Amino acid sequence: VFLLILTACASAETVPPPSNSNPTPEVTNPYATQSGDDALSLGVVYIDAVSWNQPELVFSGSLPTPCHQLRLDFQPITTLEVQVSAYSLMKPGMCAEVLEPFEARVQISGLEAGGYTLVVNDQAILNFSVP
Repeated sequence: VFLLILTACASAETVPPPSNSNPTPEVTNPYATQSGDDALSLGVVYIDAVSWNQPELVFSGSLPTPCHQLRLDFQPITTLEVQVSAYSLMKPGMCAEVLEPFEARVQISGLEAGGYTLVVNDQAILNFSVP
C-alpha cells in the first residue's frame, strides 16, 4: 500500500509542456490568391519541376499564355504533407497563344525536422527533408 501511495505521489509531479513546442510554419507566397481574382478566368498551369532549396520550394513550368498569372494556394501545414493548389488566372480577352515559362519561389520557415511530401493538385510530386 505504501508503494502505491508513493507511486501516486510521484506521478502527480508533471513537467510543464514547452511553451511553443509546435510552431506553425510560415509561408511567404507572392503567388497567393489576391483581391480581384474572382473577376478573372480560370486556367491551367504546367508544372515541369519542383525542388526544395531550403527554405524555398522552387516551382518551374509554363503558363498557357503570357497573359496568365500564376496562383499557388497553400493549405495550412499541420502534418508532414504540404498541400498546394496550382492554377492560373487571366483577364478575359485576346492574348498570344504561346506558352510562358515561369520560375516561382515560395519560402517556408518554421518547418519541424522530418520528411515531408509536397502534394500539388492532389498529386504527390516531391519528397523532401528538413534537418
